[in-house]
Formats: sequence, C-alpha cells, structure tokens
Amino acid sequence: PARTGEALALALAMLPGDKDVIAFFGAAIAAGIFDAPGRDMKARDADRRKAMEFLIQQLGRDALEQVLPIAKLQNAPVAEEQAHDEHAIWIDPGHLLPAIILARRRLCRIVRIRRSGTRDTLGTGFLIGPSTVLTNHHVVEDINKQTLREDELLCWFDYSETTGGKKSPTAHHHADPDWKIAVSPVGLEQAENPTHEWWEDEDILEEWLGQVKDTLDYAVIRLATTPGLQRGWYDLKSLQASTSMQAIVLHHPTGTDQTITLGRMSVSNPKDVRLFHQAATASGSSGGLVLNEYGQPIGLHHMGLHYSDQIQDPTDPTRKIEKKRFMNVAINLQNIAADLEANGM
Repeated sequence: PARTGEALALALAMLPGDKDVIAFFGAAIAAGIFDAPGRDMKARDADRRKAMEFLIQQLGRDALEQVLPIAKLQNAPVAEEQAHDEHAIWIDPGHLLPAIILARRRLCRIVRIRRSGTRDTLGTGFLIGPSTVLTNHHVVEDINKQTLREDELLCWFDYSETTGGKKSPTAHHHADPDWKIAVSPVGLEQAENPTHEWWEDEDILEEWLGQVKDTLDYAVIRLATTPGLQRGWYDLKSLQASTSMQAIVLHHPTGTDQTITLGRMSVSNPKDVRLFHQAATASGSSGGLVLNEYGQPIGLHHMGLHYSDQIQDPTDPTRKIEKKRFMNVAINLQNIAADLEANGM
C-alpha cells in the first residue's frame, strides 16, 4: 500500500499519450488519492512531489516542463492563493479556443415549426457531415418521417446574440424530405431497482452498461442544404479514444442561446458506451456536443440520471426532507461511429 503511487505511475507509463497520463496522474495526486494517513502538510507535499518525479522518470525528462507547472497549480496552498476546487482541471486555453470556435460554428438548435407558425425547440445537434446533423433519437422521435411537412424541421445555426445568427435567415437549414438517415433507440434510462447513487456502484453500473450497449439514442438528420461545406463538421471515423477528466458541453438549454458549461467527468472509461459528467444541462440540452479538456469531441449529451433520498432535516430532527442527486450521461461518439459503420454508413 505504501507504494501505490509508484505502482500506478508504472501502469500509466505503459499507456499511449504522455499528455493524457500526465493530466490523469497529476489530477489524482492533487486530489489526495495517494496521501498517506497521518502525514502533516509538509510531509504530504514532499510525498506528492516524489510521486510526480517518479512518473517523470518513467516518461522521460522531456515531460518535466509539462508536469511541474500543472502540479504546482493544482497543489497551490489555499493560504497563498484564492481557494479553488481541488478537482479542477488546469489547461492551456490554446487547446480550447480553436475547438470552441469550431464547435460554435457546427452547433445547431433543432426546431419544429408547427402549422400555426409557432416554433418548438426540440433539442441540440451538431454537424457530422456536409449535410448531416447528429442529435438524440428522443429529440426527433415524435416527427413522422412519412408525413414531414416541407420546412417543418429546422436546424438553426449561430443561434446567439454574439454571432448575429438569431436574426439571419442564412443560419436556417431545413431537413430534407427524406431526412431520417439512421437512428438508434433511447434504451434503458435507469438501472433496475436503483439504490442510492447507483451509478457509483460498480456492479450495478456494469450491469446497466451491458443493458444499454446496443441502444445509443442517436439520430442522423439529412439537411436539404450543405452548411458543412462552410462550417466544417466532425468526422466520427477519425475520433481517438482518450481518458477525459473534464466535460465541456455546448448546447441550447431550454432553447436559449448557445451555452457552454463545464464539469468533471465522473466515469470516463474511453471504451464505455456511456460517459458520465457533471456539466450542468437542462431540457433542450439533449443532443449537445461534449468535448474533453483538450477540445476533442467525445460525446453526445443524452440525459440526466437522478436519485431521490429522504434525509433528516438538519434544522429539525423530527422532520425528513428530500435530497436529489444527479449525474449526466453522454453517448460515446466512438460507439456511434462504430454503429454507423456496421450499418454501412
């Protein structure tokens, strides 16, 4: 047990991609996962430095310049600087700014236009081809492919005051009459007989992941135009698996302007069909784009899980109150890519 940190450092050093290893291990050390009990702050900091130095030795001295600044930021004593979340991810904005600019161009608000002319926001989507948009199946499942009216289904890009697209008709792209290219069903939304925060129970989680592995809750919409020729798109076939510590979600919550929210990845095995994150979402966020801390697309926001528990009211011992716990779920884009390829797309 005393050499747990060194054992994990060796294991991580066998993985490809120094950057991912550094980010993961640095965050683990900063979170105090390997701190020995009973050590004072000075001894603890010395242990953390030793563990990080051991990792550097395994990766090579070239990693030193990347590791130490990150570790220093994450371990900055609260007494010296402003208090911060010990689980926060520190990242060079150069990794994110280009990715966010591209994501804003490719993100769209999915709208249904009623016969009366009223517009209902269904959710969010993003370009995965010159004329194809990816969203959740549950966002568009109520629209009948055979009876789709002309101009009934609309993908509205640049929907934001800061882009000018809210008032520009050139940002409107209607679905093709033969719009539904591919779909996968929603799948099981809750584990059977859920317990307190069941997504943190390894056995229940594994069973649930097995039950939803073939239900990816996605829909690919064909547009009548080709906005991707100007905006670009995400090539799902070129995605690479990577362990992520942070989720960055771009979406249209409650049908509002383009919104970006950040949160930690709770369960981030790059091979899992579902990814769990704590970035804030709301109705309308379904189909949102999930990036990792380096701006790489990793997920299609899917839904929120919840569990309600009765706890004792801290102000009144004779009374119980309801406390809700939440976890957000995204569909792994690599699984969607594999499913599309298996179906010849």
